[in-house]
This record gives sequence, structure tokens and C-alpha cells, in this order.
Amino acid sequence: KASAQKDILIKVLDDGITKLNEAQKSLLVSSQSFNNASGKLLALDSQLTNDFSEKSSYFQSQVDKIRKEAYAGAAAGVVAGPLGLIISYSIAAGV
Repeated sequence: KASAQKDILIKVLDDGITKLNEAQKSLLVSSQSFNNASGKLLALDSQLTNDFSEKSSYFQSQVDKIRKEAYAGAAAGVVAGPLGLIISYSIAAGV
């Protein structure tokens, strides 16, 4: 009887060791995936912080683009009168 209990205990321990090894491998894969995602998020945060800084070239190009569109609309309003202004506002609004 003691021998059978010993054999069962050894089998249970062997199964536990196998399952723990599988869990460690899965944890390692998950950790690597998390670290990869974390690195990408840090890079994205850095890029967005740089892009939307008032001193960045991207931010300044967007400001310049909006100003040009606004000035073009104002010029159309001056040249074409009230109808031109209505048309330019419609274009700016995406209508």
C-alpha cells in the first residue's frame, strides 16, 4: 500500500512539474509580448508628444495649413462677395 501511494505521489509531482514548466513558458511568452507592446506605446507617446509640441515642424505645418485655408476663404469672400463667403464656408465645413 505504501508503495502504491508513493507511486501516485511521484506521478502527481511529475505532472505538477510538467504543468509548472508549461506555465513558465507561457508566462515568458506573455511577458515578451507585453514588453514589446509597452515599447511600442512608449515610442508612440514620444512621437505624439513631439508632433503636438508647439515647436514641432508637424504642428507648425498644420497651423500653416489651417491659416492658408482660412485666408483663402476670406479672400474668396472679398472677391466674390457674400455668395463667395457662403461657398467658402460650405467648402470649409465639408458640405
